[in-house]
Amino acid sequence: MIAYNLNTLQSAEKLSGICNKYKEDMDINVIHGRNTVDGCSVLGVMSLVGHIVSIEVIADDNNLKEEFRKEVKNM
Repeated sequence: MIAYNLNTLQSAEKLSGICNKYKEDMDINVIHGRNTVDGCSVLGVMSLVGHIVSIEVIADDNNLKEEFRKEVKNM
């Protein structure tokens, strides 16, 4: 899991954009407490603004997971 500070609407839009880039190859969940939303859903991700969230990446390709992780960390 990746910890990410979702502190602005712009950060939510960027995160959702990155998730959409990878949506064909993996499933990405954004989690805060009991709330889990699809990372590709802009409205879902925006509903979690103001929190530190966990990003769960579900994929078989570890290289692709690492590429995603690096892209999120550099955001």
